[in-house]
Amino acid sequence: MAATQDSLRISETHLRRRYFGGERGVMILGVCTVLGALFLIFGYVFLKIGQRDSKSSVFTTAQIIDKYRRAEPKKNGEGEGDGSSICWIRYRYQDEEGKSYEGRDTLDVREWDRVQKGDGLAVEYKRANPQKSWSLVSYNPAGYALAISCLIVGTALSIGSGLVGLGCWLDACRKVRLVRDGTPVMGEVINRVDKEWLRFSDFVQYRILYRFTDPTGVQRTATTSWLPRDVACCFAAGDSLLVLCDPKQPTRYVADIYQVRRVDLAASVP
Repeated sequence: MAATQDSLRISETHLRRRYFGGERGVMILGVCTVLGALFLIFGYVFLKIGQRDSKSSVFTTAQIIDKYRRAEPKKNGEGEGDGSSICWIRYRYQDEEGKSYEGRDTLDVREWDRVQKGDGLAVEYKRANPQKSWSLVSYNPAGYALAISCLIVGTALSIGSGLVGLGCWLDACRKVRLVRDGTPVMGEVINRVDKEWLRFSDFVQYRILYRFTDPTGVQRTATTSWLPRDVACCFAAGDSLLVLCDPKQPTRYVADIYQVRRVDLAASVP
């Protein structure tokens, strides 16, 4: 026998919120959504920082045609000269029209040691003046990769939390309809199982393992979704548990863990 809205011990709105996960569920989805938005913002900012003005500059690959190194001698007296080396390279590149140009740039010793004659080299030149160029020996696309990573993570978190939230909400609505309109059958609690990795924390969740016989005479064993301690501790092994089955599809059922239809439970217990 179906129950009406007025006959339910808990309103459908409140019950739907409970099946959705309550305030904790909303908070988790909200945090994931906010984190996703933050990742998207950071990714956008990093992407803009890493992008160069393509309207005024052009990236290309040059070839190193020569490299030089000159050591400055140490000087006495007032400490002029420190014996450091001046290193530079010469490279050749082509603009967008295929014209060849040569450039020269000074590098520090470590950068100079890493490059060899004939190596490829990232350079940038002015679109309006292709002869003006500079090397990008220290150019690292890690900033671009970081931006893309942030955008991917942010998109995944935002879309994922939205899809999970929608799925949980639809599942909560389905369970409320079953509680309201389902055919009641008597079930029995088999055991109460907790999450092992949460056993030593203040917040512990449980599943209720139960068995029942559906209206078609098929014996079934099922578990509830994860429940907070105050709800799960209302049930112990051997307790009676009301199960509501879909009249049209007995394979769809839900346990009345919030004891919304306790009147039916009392009527079913001999």
